[in-house]
Formats: sequence, C-alpha cells, structure tokens
Amino acid sequence: MATSAQYTTTPGYSCDTVTTADSSYTAPTNYKTILTGTSTAAGSGVGYRINKVICCVKGTSSQCVVRFFMSTDNLTTQNLIDEIIIPANTASSTSPAVTVAVPFLEGLVVPGSTGGNAFKITASTSVTQNIAIHVFYGAL
Repeated sequence: MATSAQYTTTPGYSCDTVTTADSSYTAPTNYKTILTGTSTAAGSGVGYRINKVICCVKGTSSQCVVRFFMSTDNLTTQNLIDEIIIPANTASSTSPAVTVAVPFLEGLVVPGSTGGNAFKITASTSVTQNIAIHVFYGAL
C-alpha cells in the first residue's frame, strides 16, 4: 500500500483516429495506439495517470462500439479493458457531431515498462468511420 499520494507533474496529450472496422474482442488488427507508457522500468513515480478520454466523431455517425485494450507485451496480446457506444447521429450546421467521454479510463495508471515492453492503450471501432480519440494525461 502506498504511503503518499502520487500527483502528476507534467501534463500530456495524445490523439489518434480509429477508422477501420474491427469486431475482435481479443486480437484486433485495425486499431490505433492512443497512449504508450514510459520506457523507464515500472516503479514508484514512473508512468502516466489518465485524466480524461474523449471520443469525437468526425461528422455523421452510425451507431458503433469503440473498444479499448491494454497491452503489456508490445501488442502481442491486447486485453479488452472497456468499450463504449457511439450513437448514430447526423451532424449538420444545427446538430453537432457526437462526443462521448470514457469515464472508466479516468484515473487509470499506465505504469512504466515491464520486461523492456512499454504498456500501451489501444482503441478500435466496430464500424468504419472516423472517430478521434483524445487522451489527456499526466506524468507521475
């Protein structure tokens, strides 16, 4: 058990766009890496804490599922950690495109590397469309 809180020191941001459909729950091939942990070995004060993850559809959307995975072995194995629904929507000058927060990932600590492999968080979509995934995080 930790004896003191670990606050983030340096803010960070990453973004990528998932575009191609992938139905896999265990071994996605059409995914984007949205956050890569540090290359420093895991230990106290090493890694990132996710503050917020937001999915923004770029235009009109079909209903789909965005899946989030974590890998500890340089993407050989990807483990499903969360999934969210993106609702169908017709974006226009009077109706904005869909934006969905991913509350489960908020507060998740992405540690430093283990066995020389940095932890990676990836995302995929169940329907082909453009979904930007924004990750706001802080270094520990």
